[in-house]
Amino acid sequence: MALLRLNMVSACLQRSVAMNIYLPSAGMGELQDIAKHGYAKKKPWKTIYLLGGIFEDESGWLYHTRLASYAEEHQFVIVMPNGEAKGYLNHGRDRFYDFLSMELPTFMENSFHVGNKKEDRIIAGLSMGGYGALIHGFSRPDYWGYIGAFSPAMDGGLWGKKKMNPILLAEQAEKEGKKLPPCYHAIGEEDFLIEANREFIKRTKKLKCLDIETHLVPNYAHEWAFWDRQIKQFLVWLEEKVRA
Repeated sequence: MALLRLNMVSACLQRSVAMNIYLPSAGMGELQDIAKHGYAKKKPWKTIYLLGGIFEDESGWLYHTRLASYAEEHQFVIVMPNGEAKGYLNHGRDRFYDFLSMELPTFMENSFHVGNKKEDRIIAGLSMGGYGALIHGFSRPDYWGYIGAFSPAMDGGLWGKKKMNPILLAEQAEKEGKKLPPCYHAIGEEDFLIEANREFIKRTKKLKCLDIETHLVPNYAHEWAFWDRQIKQFLVWLEEKVRA
């Protein structure tokens, strides 16, 4: 697996954004072919845009989990941008929502051998990043193929955007007859965000527009031990979905 650390100059943000990118490595059979014939383009990879929490930068997932070994096993490209504590939303001229929902995927799809179809784009994250994943996935179901939300912070008011609430967006999609991307959701029962997440589960489970798998896990709080476990399980769930 190749790990790339880069700064992307963003037109939406008018500054550079730090990120880490994992690219899967070839298997032993492929390596033998490469040794004889060089690299050849095969089926494009699917890409997970994996978002961090409010106190994390682009390296949180790398330092605190075994993401590298999990990603290698399941063969996904993983992009981890610095979220800058912005909730992955637009704030005036600071257009972080636009950066994540348009500019960054376009950059990846034009720079690497990754797919450019809806089913090739996956968005997931923890805490603030879990909120970001839900907001982006629910507001642009035509663009994102799958969602993963681990211990998501549900209140858009934290970032001054009370209308950007995952529950309200999902219920609006139901009214408009839109089909939302399949969603994996998990939170520890000792997490301080548990009640807001229970309400999210209660209300979204009623919706016909959303295929959602939820996990309330005992003995875990808002912690990396839980997120390490959940990213592993999410990749298994995701592989079953995309390979079906």
